[in-house]
Amino acid sequence: MQIPISHDNLILRGCISKNVHEVIGVCVYAGKDTKLFLNSVEFKTKKSKLMQSISSMVIYILIFQVVIALIFSMLNTLLENTYN
Repeated sequence: MQIPISHDNLILRGCISKNVHEVIGVCVYAGKDTKLFLNSVEFKTKKSKLMQSISSMVIYILIFQVVIALIFSMLNTLLENTYN
C-alpha cells in the first residue's frame, strides 16, 4: 500500500489533531535547521542607546519620586504627632 505525502495530508509541528481515532505518521526532517523552526524563534526588539538610557532614567526618576513621597509622608505624620 502506497500513500503519497503531499501538503494535503501533512501535519506541521505543534498541530493537534482532534476527533481522530488513530493516526499513522512519518517524521520528515524536524531538526533545528528547518524553515518552520527557524521562523518560530522570537527575536529581541532592537533599542537604540538613547532609548535604553531614557528607559533607565525614567525608572530612576520613578524610584526617586516614591522615596521622596515616603520621606515626606513620614515627616508629615511625625510633625502632626509632635504638635497635636
